[in-house]
Amino acid sequence: MSNISKTNPRVNANLLSVLLL
Repeated sequence: MSNISKTNPRVNANLLSVLLL
């Protein structure tokens, strides 16, 4: 997960938005 967030910060934001939903 850490690598993905570093390579694509937008993806990390999407995951956070999903958690909020």
